[in-house]
Parts: sequence; C-alpha cells; structure tokens
Amino acid sequence: MIDISVRQYVAAVRARLEGATDFDTKRQFLLDHVDRVVYANDRIALYGSVPVNLASASAALKPV
Repeated sequence: MIDISVRQYVAAVRARLEGATDFDTKRQFLLDHVDRVVYANDRIALYGSVPVNLASASAALKPV
C-alpha cells in the first residue's frame, strides 16, 4: 500500500515540478515539499516527507 501511495505522490510532484516555469512557482514548490536543507562537508541533503494515503492505496488493491 505504501508503494502505491509513493508512486502516486511522485507522479503528482513530478507533474507540478514540470509545470513550475518561473522563479516564484519553483520557490513555492520547494517551500511546499522541502522541510529542511542541510549543507555539510560540501554535501547537500534535502529532507521532506511523503504523505501516505492508506484509503486510496487500499482501494487500488481491491479486486474488481
């Protein structure tokens, strides 16, 4: 179920990022998805979270 939620989330985020064409929309995208940025020893790490919607994931697994 989690795998399905992650795939759905990634597809929605990818579409939104591809639609971000100017500085303001890209900035808002990062504000909405990145919780923290850590820079240490010439490395950058981005931290965020992926919401898991168990209701939609379980509905997708039900046989038709």
